[in-house]
Amino acid sequence: MSRTQVVLYRQLLQALRRMDRAGLPCTGCVGMPQWSQVLYPAAQLRQAFRTGRGSDINNQLTDAFYALRMLPKQLAVLQASEEDTRQALQQWHGLQQQWRRATPLSTSQQLEAAEAAAWMLQRLATQQAVQQLLLDEDIEQLQEDSKASVAAAQQQLDDLAAAVKAAAPDAFVSGVDGLSNGQRLLQFEALSQVLFQRHGRLRCDPFEWVYDGLAPLLLPQVLQTRKGLPLSLAVVAGAVARRLGMPLQLLCADDSQLPGTASGELHLRAALLAALPLLMQQLPPEVAARQAGRTLAAAPAPTTWLLQLLPAQGQAWAEQDAVFLDVSKRGQLLDVRGCTQRYPSLEVVLQHQQQQQQLSKQAHDSSCTGDGAGVAA
Repeated sequence: MSRTQVVLYRQLLQALRRMDRAGLPCTGCVGMPQWSQVLYPAAQLRQAFRTGRGSDINNQLTDAFYALRMLPKQLAVLQASEEDTRQALQQWHGLQQQWRRATPLSTSQQLEAAEAAAWMLQRLATQQAVQQLLLDEDIEQLQEDSKASVAAAQQQLDDLAAAVKAAAPDAFVSGVDGLSNGQRLLQFEALSQVLFQRHGRLRCDPFEWVYDGLAPLLLPQVLQTRKGLPLSLAVVAGAVARRLGMPLQLLCADDSQLPGTASGELHLRAALLAALPLLMQQLPPEVAARQAGRTLAAAPAPTTWLLQLLPAQGQAWAEQDAVFLDVSKRGQLLDVRGCTQRYPSLEVVLQHQQQQQQLSKQAHDSSCTGDGAGVAA
């Protein structure tokens, strides 16, 4: 990078750090598109400067100078906003910090954590609905109905697990050496047939956030209507598989959430404009302060989620033999080639997954050799 780029990059990084120290997230405001919100602004800023080529550099420098002028104004407006707005933004910032420091779950914990998060979402949705009620009788009735729907949904998951086991009983009979990879594949096929073709007939249908609300994400409603988002359908299938001890893991086929990838690292315009309210300079100060933390209510686009079958414990298979279940396509089973043809970005996701597994293995090996040996290594 040229000296101008280096100085500009450092100044922008300092501006982002000032927002971070103030406990404010780098996010889009009124007039900014919803997709411009970023989780790793510093990483995306660094990537944008590194990948600048040819004529793009001039455009990036223009955006960067504009950002350097606007970021302090953005910070001042957000700090002067209403107390409720500041508290909400600080909570948002804290949630981002927790997400960045989050330790990846092991495959054995992932399905359990996903189901627990789904029940938590149900409780939060109930709490939000309770706040809209005035009569104690209505509140008690809503809470009782919510508990009953959760209990019924959990029973449905148990029943679906029993149906999967009954559909392929031989696949669940463990031998002396445990279940083979062939048995695991038969279990996977039974899961697909029962949930997406027979009893469950789960499907991913178009929906409208405005009319459906959170229903496509809430497990009781998903199990009742048999339709939901790819994520909620994957959580349902994963919950059934967990009850049967099947070695599966949830996998997002979209690489936009992976830092360091072409899709995940947005260009400088998208990365920086997340913190620049273009209309803020045209608004009266009191209106700008009031609107500082309010984002556009644009509906997020559902991402594609898959379930990946893992080999039996102590066994392995070639990379090309991996099998995936596509919840968006009525539980269709695909190999790596078919899955990457349908979702090209999955190849990047799998590469990232392999790198993370190698890093985890290296960290585990280092810890097993002792503290001194681990540091020396």
